Amino acid sequence: MACGLVAAAQMSWGSVVPAMPYYTQQLGMGAGALGAIIAAFGLGRLIVNVPAGILSRHVHPWKLLLASVAAVLVCTILTGLLRDFTTVLVVRFVAGVFAGAAITVGQVLVVGSARPGERGRMSSVLQASQMAGAAIGPVLGGAAMSMFGLFPAFLAAASGCVVFLAWAAVRWRRVQTTTIAAHPAAHADGPDRSPRPRRRRLAFLFSIAALNGVGFVIFAVRFGGQQSLVPLLSVQVSEVQAWQLGLGLGALTVVSLALLPLVGAIADRYDNRWVLAPTLGVSALLTPLYLVVEDPIAFLAVMLAVGVFGSLAGGLPLASLADAVPSRQFGLMTGVYRTFGDLGTILGPIALTATLEWFGTAAAVLAMAGLTLVGALLACVRVSAPPARPDDDASPADLMSQRYLVGT
Repeated sequence: MACGLVAAAQMSWGSVVPAMPYYTQQLGMGAGALGAIIAAFGLGRLIVNVPAGILSRHVHPWKLLLASVAAVLVCTILTGLLRDFTTVLVVRFVAGVFAGAAITVGQVLVVGSARPGERGRMSSVLQASQMAGAAIGPVLGGAAMSMFGLFPAFLAAASGCVVFLAWAAVRWRRVQTTTIAAHPAAHADGPDRSPRPRRRRLAFLFSIAALNGVGFVIFAVRFGGQQSLVPLLSVQVSEVQAWQLGLGLGALTVVSLALLPLVGAIADRYDNRWVLAPTLGVSALLTPLYLVVEDPIAFLAVMLAVGVFGSLAGGLPLASLADAVPSRQFGLMTGVYRTFGDLGTILGPIALTATLEWFGTAAAVLAMAGLTLVGALLACVRVSAPPARPDDDASPADLMSQRYLVGT
């Protein structure tokens, strides 16, 4: 249910993307207005991540998640009714705030409630749900726009929120009794007795910074490369038709969704970095192939390979984060991680498309490959836990376990 609510929040924006050009025309505005509407939504998401992560620790996360999705539902329908551009910007900003809060709190709830040996699979399921919402949204919104008109497209965008909010209402007695579990961090083996706790804390901070850097790279390459640079290259390099590109992106999503459960299971069995780093590394090594393909089919094959390897392990940094920090800090750390990811969604498209325009195709492709390779190198950093106190996140059962008794 939590994954579905997160996917519904994701879908609420993707569904209206095909209708936005017609919407700005109805407002009597041009392309600049469309960019401003998108930016207002993105800005709302960007600024709310850390506050939402902190709030999830002090407010019942299910209530916060449901309230956020309900607000997204209201803002989406209201946007379809508005005709004043300034009011639209305000409403889209508010929608971005609540959509960002829903995704952050949903991630905290799903990954934070999983046990250490299950976090890779849970984060992969959550990522699959988000990808499904992002893939279904434009198809549903475009169909509603073509068949029924502009306002029905906004109703279609809100339909996922309606479905999962109704499910939550039916199951409310069960939902309100569940919350984030207080599992100890996977690397926390009891009280810290290291002679160099300062060095250990610095190592912890460096590993957290590396994870946030990986998140930045994943989102920057996904939005700046796969969704911005690659469509431009498909026209300039191989003359790929729009329907072929759409089919290729759909195949990429389907293949990624099919492989995500397997990737999550492997990550739970081994160290997450030995799954995350190789997949990003392979994606980086395959990226320069964009420069040597001319046939549309070959271009699509490269796009599929680069995209699948680049997106397979996208949920694992969050699982590593949950393994490294106590549950009381996980909400804050998730908010910080999502802030870096949203920065990637903003800066990635700007940087890569500007490189294409100023320095040419080869420079843009090599920049995308280099950025992905940086993510692979950062993913190799061992995630270490901070110096722990004896009572950090320890339940009575944990305190009676052998490792705590022997340590004491």
